[in-house]
Amino acid sequence: QSTGRASQRIFFTGPPRQVQVPDPFLIETQLVADEYFYANFDNDTQLVIYLATAMAAANIRYSNASKPKVQLLIVNITKDPGKDFLRHILVPDPGDPANPFKFYTSADKTLPEFAKKYRNATCDVALLITGLELANKNGADVSTDVKGLAYLYGLCKELLRFGIVEDFAHTYFMVSTAAHEMGHILGMPHDGQIPSYSVPGVKWKRCSATSGYLMAPSLGGKFEGFFSHCSLQHMKVFVGLQNEECYKVKSTHAVQAHGKLPGVGLNMTTLCRKLHPHVPGIIGIPRPQLSEVCKFLCYTKFKRHYRSFIERLVDGMSCGNGRICFRAQCGKYSTNLPPLPTLSTLQMTTPTTTTTKDYYYYYPYGTK
Repeated sequence: QSTGRASQRIFFTGPPRQVQVPDPFLIETQLVADEYFYANFDNDTQLVIYLATAMAAANIRYSNASKPKVQLLIVNITKDPGKDFLRHILVPDPGDPANPFKFYTSADKTLPEFAKKYRNATCDVALLITGLELANKNGADVSTDVKGLAYLYGLCKELLRFGIVEDFAHTYFMVSTAAHEMGHILGMPHDGQIPSYSVPGVKWKRCSATSGYLMAPSLGGKFEGFFSHCSLQHMKVFVGLQNEECYKVKSTHAVQAHGKLPGVGLNMTTLCRKLHPHVPGIIGIPRPQLSEVCKFLCYTKFKRHYRSFIERLVDGMSCGNGRICFRAQCGKYSTNLPPLPTLSTLQMTTPTTTTTKDYYYYYPYGTK
């Protein structure tokens, strides 16, 4: 999903600037975890390592960008209870007898409030990770299909450089959504659409909405680990139009994830239980035809009723015959996370308890 609040008049106020586009262009990213999310971690180090690993996997989706290369750089991870910006939707929930009502985070109401609170953050992009499922309310209708929301073309703009994604802690569910929503902020509309502004000498490419690439209107496609060539063109043109202030790397520290893909050591049943916490006796089962496309079955039998859900294998999980999933493709891949590009000015901090102070700010009551 995206909100097209940023109109084309934001661009082209004057003659073309001769600003050197850096290569790689490092997108300084602040992550904010709400209480519903960070409460699922035993300590701050565990939270930081998880988020750094999830974002490293999202970053891999950007590795096909060239001239300039684009990479997400995590410069700050903040715990914020979210009481002053989270907006909720309360819905009767038939799925969980113990809780007749279910709380959701309202995507479109929360995003502008989050933006207001973090408008002065030192970053190019800030992403909120909520531990509640997202929903949108339209009159009496509540849609829970929304997995994330961001401002299209929001990069470096004070009140528009924001996105929100849902995640189930420890599942890496957020990887594709985070890459997709960051894509909107970096100038990519959905596949099937073209950017709403024109650039002299540029003919926008338009790809099909149903080819299954990462910027498809709905996730789960066959090529979800990759941007379409159209999305890559849209981003390349957009990032080339930014100003020097946006290109400048202001941070001296960045968070570097540990060395392995997120799915290494994860098993299917654990994932099923975390993705479907209220479904009793749920287990994960590989199915050969699903494994080939990096998916698997979560299955439960209750009395004489069967329930099953198809879920995606996480990068690094086995898909059979000595192969693993990588960018949602099954094959012979390395289980190592590729390293981030380093800048001489940046000191990379690997999450350990001793260096936490270098990159991690904790605001106990969400106040700065």
